[in-house]
Amino acid sequence: MGTIFKIYLPRVHETQVAPKVALSNPGIHLNGNETILLVEDEPALRQATTKFLKGAGYSVLEARDGQDAVEVAEGHSGPIHIAVSDVVMPRA
Repeated sequence: MGTIFKIYLPRVHETQVAPKVALSNPGIHLNGNETILLVEDEPALRQATTKFLKGAGYSVLEARDGQDAVEVAEGHSGPIHIAVSDVVMPRA
Protein backbone atom coordinates (compact mmCIF):
# COMPACT_ATOMS: atom_id res chain seq x y z
CA MET A 1 0.00 0.00 0.00
CA GLY A 2 1.49 3.30 -1.03
CA THR A 3 4.37 4.54 -3.13
CA ILE A 4 8.09 4.67 -2.44
CA PHE A 5 10.40 6.96 -4.40
CA LYS A 6 14.13 6.32 -4.39
CA ILE A 7 16.31 9.06 -5.86
CA TYR A 8 19.95 8.26 -6.49
CA LEU A 9 22.29 11.25 -6.80
CA PRO A 10 26.06 11.24 -7.17
CA ARG A 11 28.03 11.70 -3.96
CA VAL A 12 29.69 15.12 -3.68
CA HIS A 13 32.58 15.63 -1.30
CA GLU A 14 32.80 19.43 -1.50
CA THR A 15 30.42 21.57 0.52
CA GLN A 16 28.71 24.22 -1.56
CA VAL A 17 26.34 26.84 -0.33
CA ALA A 18 23.40 27.42 -2.64
CA PRO A 19 22.89 31.09 -3.51
CA LYS A 20 19.76 32.65 -2.11
CA VAL A 21 17.29 33.54 -4.82
CA ALA A 22 14.53 36.02 -4.22
CA LEU A 23 11.41 35.49 -6.29
CA SER A 24 9.63 38.65 -7.27
CA ASN A 25 6.40 36.67 -7.57
CA PRO A 26 6.33 33.64 -5.24
CA GLY A 27 3.09 32.46 -6.88
CA ILE A 28 4.78 32.04 -10.25
CA HIS A 29 4.18 28.68 -11.94
CA LEU A 30 7.28 27.16 -13.50
CA ASN A 31 6.94 24.76 -16.42
CA GLY A 32 9.25 21.93 -17.28
CA ASN A 33 10.59 21.33 -20.76
CA GLU A 34 12.57 18.12 -20.25
CA THR A 35 11.82 14.68 -21.63
CA ILE A 36 10.68 12.02 -19.16
CA LEU A 37 10.60 8.27 -19.81
CA LEU A 38 7.63 6.97 -17.81
CA VAL A 39 7.59 3.20 -17.21
CA GLU A 40 4.35 1.96 -15.65
CA ASP A 41 2.45 -1.28 -16.29
CA GLU A 42 -0.92 -0.03 -14.99
CA PRO A 43 -2.59 1.74 -17.97
CA ALA A 44 -4.80 4.07 -15.92
CA LEU A 45 -1.91 5.23 -13.74
CA ARG A 46 0.37 5.62 -16.77
CA GLN A 47 -2.24 7.71 -18.60
CA ALA A 48 -2.99 9.91 -15.59
CA THR A 49 0.70 10.52 -14.88
CA THR A 50 1.36 11.29 -18.54
CA LYS A 51 -1.52 13.79 -18.61
CA PHE A 52 -0.24 15.48 -15.44
CA LEU A 53 3.37 15.71 -16.69
CA LYS A 54 2.38 16.96 -20.14
CA GLY A 55 0.18 19.56 -18.47
CA ALA A 56 3.29 20.79 -16.63
CA GLY A 57 5.15 21.18 -19.93
CA TYR A 58 7.17 17.97 -20.04
CA SER A 59 7.57 15.70 -23.04
CA VAL A 60 6.64 12.18 -21.96
CA LEU A 61 7.71 8.88 -23.50
CA GLU A 62 5.47 6.07 -22.27
CA ALA A 63 6.49 2.45 -21.75
CA ARG A 64 4.45 -0.39 -20.25
CA ASP A 65 7.40 -2.47 -18.94
CA GLY A 66 11.19 -2.64 -18.84
CA GLN A 67 11.65 -4.18 -22.28
CA ASP A 68 9.26 -1.65 -23.81
CA ALA A 69 11.21 1.14 -22.08
CA VAL A 70 14.45 0.02 -23.70
CA GLU A 71 12.79 -0.03 -27.13
CA VAL A 72 11.18 3.39 -26.60
CA ALA A 73 14.50 4.87 -25.42
CA GLU A 74 16.43 3.40 -28.35
CA GLY A 75 13.83 4.78 -30.76
CA HIS A 76 13.97 8.30 -29.31
CA SER A 77 16.45 10.56 -31.09
CA GLY A 78 16.79 13.27 -28.43
CA PRO A 79 17.91 13.23 -24.82
CA ILE A 80 15.90 11.60 -22.04
CA HIS A 81 16.43 13.72 -18.95
CA ILE A 82 14.87 11.41 -16.37
CA ALA A 83 13.24 8.00 -16.13
CA VAL A 84 10.37 7.40 -13.72
CA SER A 85 9.74 3.71 -13.28
CA ASP A 86 7.51 1.38 -11.33
CA VAL A 87 9.74 -1.06 -9.45
CA VAL A 88 7.59 -4.20 -9.69
CA MET A 89 6.21 -5.01 -13.12
CA PRO A 90 6.11 -7.78 -15.70
CA ARG A 91 9.02 -8.19 -18.13
CA ALA A 92 11.16 -5.78 -16.10
